Amino acid sequence: MPETQVSSIQNPKSKIQNQGGVRLRVVRSLLDLTNIQSEGNPQLPIPVIGRVIESTAQGLAVDSLVLAPGNHSQECTAPAAACLPLEAGTDRSAALLAGMAAPCLAAMRRVDFEIGVHAVILSLDLYGLLLVSTSRLGGAGNISALDSRSEPRAHAEKLGAGRVASPEEPGWPEALVQGSSRGGADVVFVTGTAQGQVEAILPKCRKEARVLLLASMPTGAIDLYHSIHTPGRTLLGLEPETEPDRQWAIDADRLLRLSQAGRYRPEGIVGELVKASEVYPNSTGLYDRTSSTSLTVVLDWES
Repeated sequence: MPETQVSSIQNPKSKIQNQGGVRLRVVRSLLDLTNIQSEGNPQLPIPVIGRVIESTAQGLAVDSLVLAPGNHSQECTAPAAACLPLEAGTDRSAALLAGMAAPCLAAMRRVDFEIGVHAVILSLDLYGLLLVSTSRLGGAGNISALDSRSEPRAHAEKLGAGRVASPEEPGWPEALVQGSSRGGADVVFVTGTAQGQVEAILPKCRKEARVLLLASMPTGAIDLYHSIHTPGRTLLGLEPETEPDRQWAIDADRLLRLSQAGRYRPEGIVGELVKASEVYPNSTGLYDRTSSTSLTVVLDWES
């Protein structure tokens, strides 16, 4: 057997032994259709529901069901700290949605999100739409969103965005902050890679606003003194990519409990259930079997 094959077989077990991970047999996973070519946004770990088949961690019994960050395969490994045990009868779609949206809570903490803020989301991929929904959950006073496509804009309105615009419309920065009672945007989440949008929105942010880049995007010449320093604005870049940890599980648990209480149920995020065997290893036919407005599908690995 070639050496590379040996290492690939040994790696999952060594990860469990050396890094406190667990091995899961995947039951369900959530596939992001807004970013199908790149297998998802690296800032949004793939949420899976799986049964523990090997663990060195206390409290995670073999055959227990957990929500964890994983991948689209029949088996995967996950950090034990990021595994959220699920009670019997838990709504699996709600659990997967909670896992997908968990990074949004981390993003909101990073910008010191407060009740009543005017939040702007630039680009409405799945991450952007989830941020619309969690901004509403977090008590935003105004939510505005930008995208060139009409379908995501309409979806953002259903999720709570009061104003939407296209970057092709003249004066879109002014349109997004219209109605602000505080002189502009308080918080801006940038989830897309279009050039020029950060530079255009900065003058429409109030003093001490926070702008968080959640995607690697080209930026032109920003007047750091007049656009950032003098008004006291904060421009935050991407954090180094790290493995999900206990905080991911805590945030997913919070969202799941809110969903169970009927307080967080964004419509249209979780799509239909499909057999994983009909999608992998070739996903080219996936769009033929789902509506054009689907954002995700749930992959069933048991059938």
